[in-house]
Amino acid sequence: MKKQKSSLWERLKICWYVLTKKYYVYFGLDKEPIIWNEDNTYLTLKKKSVKAYSYITYDYKFDTKNGESNLHDFIWECIGKISKEAQEGKF
Repeated sequence: MKKQKSSLWERLKICWYVLTKKYYVYFGLDKEPIIWNEDNTYLTLKKKSVKAYSYITYDYKFDTKNGESNLHDFIWECIGKISKEAQEGKF
């Protein structure tokens, strides 16, 4: 897995977008948020190590192959699909 680094500039850009955009989704993780078992399997997350904030409207509606959807549901479905693919190692 490729290790990512976050620079001060990247963090400032994220803050700017959260402050200036009407709709947003933000996830924040502390350094090493996972508690592992002795056999290196997942045990749990450290308390207060993960934060998520979002504001997405239900007002924008559009037709899809699966029927009518809205911006809120579409964004969260995309986040779920991408995170599942990441867990499966597809990217």
